[in-house]
Amino acid sequence: MNIKKICTNTLQLNKAYLVNRRFSSLPFYMEMNLIEAEWFEEAIKKKYPFLNNVDCYIFENNFQNIIKKEIDISKKIFIEINRANYSSCIIITNPSFDFIYFKDLKSRYYIVSGESDFFNDFYRCSKKVAEKMYFEWADDFDITDSDKKLLKHIWKEYFF
Repeated sequence: MNIKKICTNTLQLNKAYLVNRRFSSLPFYMEMNLIEAEWFEEAIKKKYPFLNNVDCYIFENNFQNIIKKEIDISKKIFIEINRANYSSCIIITNPSFDFIYFKDLKSRYYIVSGESDFFNDFYRCSKKVAEKMYFEWADDFDITDSDKKLLKHIWKEYFF
């Protein structure tokens, strides 16, 4: 699949694609932490035990220099990929795009989307707690008003 089908020209996830796939979706502030990376690893291994690797797409503005790598399903690798590509978009998924991890270009947020059983295995607290954490973390950091506006938009758009 062409990743341009799941991303908009503004380098955000295509919400219509997620809705059509009947995915649950949740945005997170900043980059994936170690606990979330572990949950992501475990959810992939539980739902897709036949997978040894996942596809990782790394790209920048206007989908320039799209790099596709096969990476191990590993919390350590997920963290390393994020840190090494802080200023790039990242998508981590399987070949059928049955789940999607998307990190934005400036590492202001990331989104995890997938079928409800995968999603429930990945995120182990209520969406109410997730919302509280998202906005508390966003308020704790010194960010610009435009970034705050973007983060509120991302929450409203991708919280389902």
